[in-house]
Amino acid sequence: MIFFILALACSDKDPGPSTDDSAPEGDADTDTDTDTDTDSDADSDSDTDAYLSVKELPETASEVELSSCYSFDEVWKDRTVNPDCAGVAGKLWLYDFETGEPVDTAMVQLYAADTTSAEVEASDETNSNGRVAIEAAACEPRTLAVEASDDLVATISQHQVLLVEEDLNLVSFSAATVASLPELLEVTLDEEKGIVMGRVVGCQRDPVRYSQVLVRGSEGILAGVDVFYFRDKFPSKEPTFTGGDGYWIAVNVPPGVKTMEAWVWDGSGYALLGRSPAEVKPAGVTLTSIYTGHQSGVFVPASCITCE
Repeated sequence: MIFFILALACSDKDPGPSTDDSAPEGDADTDTDTDTDTDSDADSDSDTDAYLSVKELPETASEVELSSCYSFDEVWKDRTVNPDCAGVAGKLWLYDFETGEPVDTAMVQLYAADTTSAEVEASDETNSNGRVAIEAAACEPRTLAVEASDDLVATISQHQVLLVEEDLNLVSFSAATVASLPELLEVTLDEEKGIVMGRVVGCQRDPVRYSQVLVRGSEGILAGVDVFYFRDKFPSKEPTFTGGDGYWIAVNVPPGVKTMEAWVWDGSGYALLGRSPAEVKPAGVTLTSIYTGHQSGVFVPASCITCE
């Protein structure tokens, strides 16, 4: 089995990431009902006092040089697109996550906003080369989706910022790939729940090592969600933090809008690096990355601000 790794491709300011002097302690949320809020209560004063009781990060996590680009007393770094930078994005292509081969005859949808609750602005079936004949606006965060079929699992790609005249590579998941996860990770998949996958990304668009991803619902960190981390291009059941590629995968995530959070040991306490909302569908896969210093899940490139 070979996993094809692709880089997964803002808002009002809030108080920035915080630290906690103590190790994570329990207060897990066991509610699995559909949740459609954006978890704005996650910024409460008690947020870091009871966010988790799971595997602890190693002290070696202090090797991460976060201070070189981000201070925890800063406000969030989410940025707004400059409307003057609008243009037409390049071509869209669809590849299989595991093999890296183009995916043909797959229906791809482009939503009018960065959510599946928006209207479908355009849709098209991929050709034999995986090309999607959809013209999309650049520098506007969007959500795209691949419809489920006999061979494919429904896949949502969120917070995608397409660039002017630059191509975007999307990925889809075959039913066979998802079916292989229980044996690979020694976990049972609940068909009423979904999968979320992404990457923890640093200030220079570099992968962040030694981070731990948590899944937050409206009442706290969700219990019963299994998060795994990649090693050598494979998700593995052994590691308890991100490796050199920054990739993670969460399985058995209850449907609804959940908040994916990246935490790291900063040398004295656990620090929140960033957040990213994810729309989770039953038996589907959602792709979203977590950017250091951001809580919207959207990384706005400089070219969408300076127009250069």
